[in-house]
Amino acid sequence: MINTNKPRAILFDWDGTLAETSKLILNAYNHVFSHFNMPLWTEEDAQKNIRGSAREAFPKIFGEKTEEALKIHLAFVEENHLTTLYAMQDAERLLDLLKEKNITIGVVSNKRDHILKKEISHLTWNHFFDVTVGAGVAARDKPAPDSILYALDILNIKSGPDIWYVGDTDTDMIAAKAAQCAPVFIEHGYCTAAQVGVHNPVIVAKNCGHLLEICQKIL
Repeated sequence: MINTNKPRAILFDWDGTLAETSKLILNAYNHVFSHFNMPLWTEEDAQKNIRGSAREAFPKIFGEKTEEALKIHLAFVEENHLTTLYAMQDAERLLDLLKEKNITIGVVSNKRDHILKKEISHLTWNHFFDVTVGAGVAARDKPAPDSILYALDILNIKSGPDIWYVGDTDTDMIAAKAAQCAPVFIEHGYCTAAQVGVHNPVIVAKNCGHLLEICQKIL
């Protein structure tokens, strides 16, 4: 289903949506697992299990060792996160179009806020975004709506069906609906359209190029 109403604003997830970072994410998890002599994950394991931010996910995995695990994870990410980072195909063209059409755009991610901002700067994309909110800034990370609502508050924009939140996982769709925004799903990340169908995304795009085509028609 295509929402033909022009959006007032579009907020994007980062990992797996605008930026390809799956290799780093898996390597970071496995680095921590290795430290604790735990079984390592395959790419399939990662696709099934990695959804929330580390601060939300790690207590379920590491229990009383969560604080140590988070420190090891963060150190690995900070040392390695720019080495495997690259933009999703057609992501920059999509952002160019939205900027040209004067659409307010931002990023709301479960990646640590200071790391998110470094990655955006590395891709020289700071000029695209009117707001960026990473993990740890709002009271709760996705799938809670807090970080999306925090971003909208900065923009002085109210939630509504003409505010899109674009992401690649069920976590993103849940967060978008909880924030009373329109969930927009992009398929080139961790989930398939079939897996998120229950959340009724208003748009399902195969990739950034497909979403660009949709936006060209709507805008």
